[in-house]
Amino acid sequence: MAPKIDHIIIKVPYSELTHPSEWLTRNFTISPGGRHADNKTENRLIVFRDGSYIELIAFINDDQTLMHGHWWGTQPFGIVDWALTSSAPEDVHAVAQHIEAANPGGLGAGYDDAVAGGRRRPDGAELQWDVTFPHGVKRGEVPFWCHDRTPRALRVPVDDVPKTTHPCGALGVGELTVAVSRNRYDAFTKLYSAILGFAPLPSSVAFGASWEVDSVYRQDGNLPKPLVTMESSDTAEHACVSEITLLTDSIGLGQSRTTLLEKLGGSDIVVHFIHGRRAVEADS
Repeated sequence: MAPKIDHIIIKVPYSELTHPSEWLTRNFTISPGGRHADNKTENRLIVFRDGSYIELIAFINDDQTLMHGHWWGTQPFGIVDWALTSSAPEDVHAVAQHIEAANPGGLGAGYDDAVAGGRRRPDGAELQWDVTFPHGVKRGEVPFWCHDRTPRALRVPVDDVPKTTHPCGALGVGELTVAVSRNRYDAFTKLYSAILGFAPLPSSVAFGASWEVDSVYRQDGNLPKPLVTMESSDTAEHACVSEITLLTDSIGLGQSRTTLLEKLGGSDIVVHFIHGRRAVEADS
């Protein structure tokens, strides 16, 4: 079974949590998140009906002392990381074995043992999860894994319709584009194949490697499965998610809305929109 897109993390100034940028509120419903158990970071969420979400995360009051030693402390603002999920934390053991067997380009990548995490919601609800972080690569170059210990609905309130209804019509993640330097493209293609559990789609290789993964919930209109696409770059200093493509509540093929070319904390944010529903649904 393919891994599932869990969430994408965008590091922002603390002011973005209290007073989000106009372009965000014009396009998305931003829901309360909470304070993480380490008392260093807080977040707000953009929750989608497919069970994924964008996490806007900030260090409390932009306090430099809280950033010291934190895995995202030295990262610039922008997309800093992303997470997959699966049926059980033990699935990552098999992923680690795949990486070891593939030995992709001598990168030395792998996954540590799972560690407990959590946060408290503004309503007092306590959330708990296990996260499995990578080693041997820079954070954000490959996904980490997140598995809930408390009910997932506490962390991702997909049944709360107002929270998953967005002015832009977004239903979920259609594609994540990962940029990687040309000299490491082949090694990272092998690494991602080991992490995701299968080779890239044959039709994608000439234009960059793409893997078809899964969504947490796909019952809503039979949305197409999301893609993870790797593209070589002359400017990427390290592998990172460079663009997000969202599925919209519209019927058709290709682009459905104007691409968002915006900034958060001075860093570029690129969000594309494509039709999320197939034309055959119009006849059903």
